[in-house]
Amino acid sequence: MSMFDYGEFVPGALKSSKDPHYRSLGKKLDLYPTYDEAIYAVVNGTHAYIESFSYNRILLFDTYKMRNTFLLREQLYPGHLCWYFQKNTAWKYKFDWGIQRLVEAGLIAHWIKIKTEDFMGIDYERRLHLEEREVQPSTILTLQHTQGLFFVLVLGWLLSALSLAMEWLQSSRFFNKSLQLINWEGPVLSI
Repeated sequence: MSMFDYGEFVPGALKSSKDPHYRSLGKKLDLYPTYDEAIYAVVNGTHAYIESFSYNRILLFDTYKMRNTFLLREQLYPGHLCWYFQKNTAWKYKFDWGIQRLVEAGLIAHWIKIKTEDFMGIDYERRLHLEEREVQPSTILTLQHTQGLFFVLVLGWLLSALSLAMEWLQSSRFFNKSLQLINWEGPVLSI
């Protein structure tokens, strides 16, 4: 994993975590002095990049023009929304309550989406999906692509031939038994 070292708490929190999974992620985390170096490791395919989802989307798609990356919406840690106050401020708890309500109501996520659209353009997600469809060239079907269908076809023919043979044998046995029943000369009843 790679991360730009700008004094974030994440490297220390991962390395000192009680959870063994987070601790192993912390051991694998490489810190880089610039964004370019951290992104270069991702471009080479050797690292995953840690950053908040909304910022990472802008950074990778707009700044570095990377279209072949996958962004994980689930977060390793929450991106906190905070305001800084002087120590022992009386109205801190009121702001905590108000900001928490904004987050729970979905307004913060909506405002982040609006700001991202302002920066990247309206309906950018749809445009990215259209670009992905256009970039991928259509491939010509070869025998390797369709060989599974031929295996199923041959298997079907074999099963139908087996079924035909079993029906033919069954009908010939029935036909022979019915002839024997007709030609049977048992005791004749006389009145």
